[in-house]
Amino acid sequence: QRSPDQSFNWDNDCDFVGKETNSIIVTDHFDCGKACQVRGNCNYFSFVKKSSVCSLKVNNSFVTASTKIGAVCGFIPQRQIFKEEIVVIKADD
Repeated sequence: QRSPDQSFNWDNDCDFVGKETNSIIVTDHFDCGKACQVRGNCNYFSFVKKSSVCSLKVNNSFVTASTKIGAVCGFIPQRQIFKEEIVVIKADD
């Protein structure tokens, strides 16, 4: 899903594990995404609804989300690292 201002993408019941740069207390996942967006070194975030903890994260390699019920994970599209795979297919001689 996209944030109302289109600055970040997010989804429910997921987490990006590790690579935390900072944790803050915020009201909701929208505030968490905005906090990540204004920090140049943040490209991923996780927000735990029950505790209101927003974990700001940076990762310079491919990241996959894990399931975490009650959490929201998101990323800044302009800063997301994409995994590029090159597949070489050889013809039979």
